[in-house]
Amino acid sequence: MTLSRIHKDIQLEQDAIFQLIKTILEQVPVGVIVVKKTKAANEKSEISFFNIAASNLLNVPAYSYWHRFEEHLPIFAAEVEKIDTGGKRFLELKIQDKFIQLSMEVIPLNLYGADHIIISFQNIKDEIEQKETEAWNRLIGVIFTKS
Repeated sequence: MTLSRIHKDIQLEQDAIFQLIKTILEQVPVGVIVVKKTKAANEKSEISFFNIAASNLLNVPAYSYWHRFEEHLPIFAAEVEKIDTGGKRFLELKIQDKFIQLSMEVIPLNLYGADHIIISFQNIKDEIEQKETEAWNRLIGVIFTKS
């Protein structure tokens, strides 16, 4: 087996793994955006990955450049900037006259000398409402058992 054939096989395997991961990330209900940060101020940061859940949760198209996304959702982008060195944050956003509560995490990553940030987020409003309902039900149960 020649060296070029081994290299080609490795490249094909890496491409297949990348496609597998991309397919999995399109299926999860968590929004995922990957931004390749630029070092020069005049360059625009590219969005390497923007899954369907991110588009649906934020009601935006899958942007290719961070500055375009930032123009559309400046509050979300500002929260990302606050934790772009890594961390978690909770955020309430108004999307088309509806409030959503997001749990957001940013993970910085350096791949082959290029800086990236992975932004993952999910709507926790339904979860919070469910917990509140359960708490009220427990409280009502306690009140009526004492009566």
